[in-house]
Amino acid sequence: WEPCYWVKDGIEVNFGDRVRVEFARKSYIGVVDGVDIEPEIAPERVMEAGEIIEGMDRISPQEMELWKQVEADASVLNM
Repeated sequence: WEPCYWVKDGIEVNFGDRVRVEFARKSYIGVVDGVDIEPEIAPERVMEAGEIIEGMDRISPQEMELWKQVEADASVLNM
């Protein structure tokens, strides 16, 4: 499961962009992992993403896969 956010009309986000998001009532910088997706939760529970963080390169698909593998490996170690 990954958190899902929406952006206002007219704002374009791309895979790997960094955006400000709120999760568990705290502000974080998140990374766009997909666009035009169907959320796994009820649409009314999907929160709005904040600003796009400028001045940083996008995360590449290869970096994202590395992060996901590290997360999966860490999950196995914590069992």
